[in-house]
Amino acid sequence: MLRTLSPLQARLLIAFVLLFAGWCAAQTAQPAPQVVVTSSSYSDIDLYHDIARQVSAGTPYHQAAHDLQRAHDYPTSPFVTIRLPTLAHVAAALGWPALQALLAAVLLLAVVQWYRLAATRANGAGGLAKAEPVLVALAILAGGMMVTQIGLVAMHDLWAGVLASAAMTLRGTRRWPWALLLAGCAILIREIAVPFVFLALAFALLERRRGEALGWIGLLLVFAVAMWLHAEAVHAVLAPGDKQSLAWTGLRGIAGVLADLTDNSLLNRLPQPIAFALIPLALLGWAAAPRGTALFGLLHCLGMAAMIALFSRPDNFYWACLLLPAWFIGFAFLPRAVGELSQAALARRARAL
Repeated sequence: MLRTLSPLQARLLIAFVLLFAGWCAAQTAQPAPQVVVTSSSYSDIDLYHDIARQVSAGTPYHQAAHDLQRAHDYPTSPFVTIRLPTLAHVAAALGWPALQALLAAVLLLAVVQWYRLAATRANGAGGLAKAEPVLVALAILAGGMMVTQIGLVAMHDLWAGVLASAAMTLRGTRRWPWALLLAGCAILIREIAVPFVFLALAFALLERRRGEALGWIGLLLVFAVAMWLHAEAVHAVLAPGDKQSLAWTGLRGIAGVLADLTDNSLLNRLPQPIAFALIPLALLGWAAAPRGTALFGLLHCLGMAAMIALFSRPDNFYWACLLLPAWFIGFAFLPRAVGELSQAALARRARAL
């Protein structure tokens, strides 16, 4: 994408990126609430573990979720405040250690698929391109590092983010049914991951892949039915006096996105101004990603970031997990992006010499 820029366009983009990164570094944001499991507090992780435990003991999921959320002063209305039952049922059947191994396997699948994609482009190329497959693998592992903490495996958004990252490389190929399977698991675990499916459908339609487009439409229909059944089940257990959730009207802006991506990743080990300045550079990296994934990845990251900026509240900090490890993949292609942008910006001068 960057190679096609004129020298003027490349220079303007360089100036914009530098100014925007500097602006991001100057932002301040309140730190996100931390998901901590302690003996003196009751966290979301405690809630999800207790729900799975009751489901394993025979209590219907929606009754267990409602009663526990009400008992611990969680909202139970509207119906989306009670998570879809998918993860709780699997946890009740397999146990959390097995679920952690399964999530790690999905992350490894994403590593393998992205490594192959980067290696295919790097084949025959020289210089830094040969290192791209390794950089991609490391970036995905860094972005998905939370899978190593068994407590965080209970976070639905983390599952959706890892599943989407794996599905991204399979859409638009002959193995697109596997992309449907992975994305389907993502949205049936965390419903707000559904923009990924709409984006995949849009690309399938624009690129005239009829079979794949029908597959994405079918998946959306299945999702709609699942959400309707879930809503009916939640409404059946609601009781007078149930707590109402605050509206998704946080309007936290870019500062909220920067804070949440930092707090939910290894970037939290860096000073905040440095972390905030680095985050937008991943988008530049995505612009130099392999053909067929660059625009999709860029729009996916921008779309999810816009959703966080516009709708999330400070206590929705975990929405950022929907962007992991996809956001980190952009960092792996940043060296190529810098090289291509520099070449484009200096092209006229080189010709003149």
